[in-house]
Parts: sequence; structure tokens; C-alpha cells
Amino acid sequence: MILLISDLHLEEKRPDITRAFLLFLATRARQAEALYILGDFFEVWIGDDGMDAFQRSIAQSLRQ
Repeated sequence: MILLISDLHLEEKRPDITRAFLLFLATRARQAEALYILGDFFEVWIGDDGMDAFQRSIAQSLRQ
């Protein structure tokens, strides 16, 4: 199974979206062969060098 997600616009001000995404990663996404992230993943993205603590925590969840 290949999963595609798009335009999540994750941000600390919307913990409901973050909770739903983390639940998705912990459940359904674990069964996938691949997860493609399309569109705007974070509400604000300034590159790998500029990740804040919130963005790093999401990246860590993706690695798992």
C-alpha cells in the first residue's frame, strides 16, 4: 500500500491536526510501503537548517 498526504500545514497553533497526523503515523502509515508527502507540510518552512523544536519533533516521528 502506498499512501499520499498533502497540504497538512502543521503548526503548533493547531494541535488537533498534529494529533491526528501523529495517530496516522502510529497506525495506518506503519502498514504502508511508502508515504509520499505532497504540498505544504508545515505552515511555515524555511529549510532544513531553520527547523524549530516543533518541526524537529514531527521529523522524529516520521523517522520512526
